[in-house]
Amino acid sequence: MKRLAVYSAATIVGLITAAGMAAPTAPSGVAAFIRDHKLTRYTVALADLDGDKKPEALIYAMATSEGGGQADLCGSGGCDLYVLAMTPTGYREITDISVARPPVRVLATTTHGWRDLGVMVAAGGIVRGYEARLRYDGHGYPVNPTVSPAVRLQAIAGKQIIGEDTGQMTDTSSTAIKHGAAVPGVEEEGLDGSIGPYGVGAHMTVRNHTEFVAGHYFYARNPIDIGLTGGMDGDHLVLHGDDGSTFNLHFETVSPASKPPLTFYNSTSLVGTWTKGTTTLQVTLGMNLIGGPQGASRYEDVTKESANVFEARARHFIDGALSGNKTEAASATSFPLNIGSRRGLVRTRQELFRRWDEIFTPCLLSRLKLAVPHEMFVHDGLAMVSNGTVWFDAKGATSIDTPNCKRVS
Repeated sequence: MKRLAVYSAATIVGLITAAGMAAPTAPSGVAAFIRDHKLTRYTVALADLDGDKKPEALIYAMATSEGGGQADLCGSGGCDLYVLAMTPTGYREITDISVARPPVRVLATTTHGWRDLGVMVAAGGIVRGYEARLRYDGHGYPVNPTVSPAVRLQAIAGKQIIGEDTGQMTDTSSTAIKHGAAVPGVEEEGLDGSIGPYGVGAHMTVRNHTEFVAGHYFYARNPIDIGLTGGMDGDHLVLHGDDGSTFNLHFETVSPASKPPLTFYNSTSLVGTWTKGTTTLQVTLGMNLIGGPQGASRYEDVTKESANVFEARARHFIDGALSGNKTEAASATSFPLNIGSRRGLVRTRQELFRRWDEIFTPCLLSRLKLAVPHEMFVHDGLAMVSNGTVWFDAKGATSIDTPNCKRVS
């Protein structure tokens, strides 16, 4: 349940950004929110969403002081976007929008008196990204832009308030404030997508968003890391695999706000070809924002088992779901299993078998076909695949987010 705490203007005197610089122009209620949530990398924008001539605050949050330098508020599809409403004593959190990607726009249309929002949706099983439209429902905005009631946005005018570099912002009504934007350096980039008909994932270490340092790729059905070497030339990337393959890739983005040159930082995918011997296949890899530790420490917040054992259990659940092997899927389930879209809990394997067709819909299975249970993103002691479609604890699948393909696809 979302917290509805009110952050008072009297609870904090100043604000220290990630760079250690004071930012006295930030409303003190917003400063209190940032302090209470221990944010260290974030961007704040102010805009009047409800037409009362007073600004609301949107905070794109990437990292906290507890994240060990990682983007611990970011998943495979993006980071947290908080919407704070003005109150007589400060700001109140009305929505925590998960897996949001910039640019963030305030649209010209309104719902229940509040301006609609536009956010990017990409990666985590959505290789070809799009802009989602979020409507206010009288209490808040949709928390997950990848599923209903969020919808794919058609051509609607609006103002960008948070840019793709989380620093270049245009304001709609008041003041745009930059705090703790990402600093160039060495980053870990996660990607997933396909080589021809095969689901794949990749991990790349890059410097300053523009220099390839090292990496590897792997197939979803046989997740053995295959080393990559190579480099970048402008917006092109040529990589050579230890298996004798060659990738010829270029950056693409679905955002009309992106300006060249495209890099790992302002693109949404890498597209091109994979060649090995006389075989050439098309490649599409979506940016994931995964990052995080690699190797044995990746799942230490989830389980004491080795990464291989833990990932094998996740693969059993996915394989069982896709093949219709109910026993295999149940053996890799941590009951009670939470089913999204208000469908409640599945408490036993017998109930799972009985509700199988209701849960494992064609829409859900289409997402699981893209699931890569290797180097999974970890947050709050759980690991996820396909942008949070399934979350795993130490015993197996513990939560399923049932997507609505009719509304968002």
